[in-house]
Amino acid sequence: MISLQGLPVHAAYTVFTLYMMVILLRWSAAYLQIDLYNPRLRWVKTITDPLINLVKRYVPTLGPVDFSVLVALVIVYVARELTVGILGRVLV
Repeated sequence: MISLQGLPVHAAYTVFTLYMMVILLRWSAAYLQIDLYNPRLRWVKTITDPLINLVKRYVPTLGPVDFSVLVALVIVYVARELTVGILGRVLV
């Protein structure tokens, strides 16, 4: 059972994890032949474009491999760990 004090920590962890899953969906869409321009899935690009475009400015592509998505995943992972760690110490 989650206490009320720990609720923001779990909510932050869940939001960051879901965002990481959406980034993975975008990255794997080309390999799984998922059309992200489909009206039902257009939100995936809308949500992930700001971070991935920012990372693409600094991370070059090496042939067919786009490392900007992997770097974005690492950034979100680090942000999740820092946020949950700080919230955990402050609130719990």
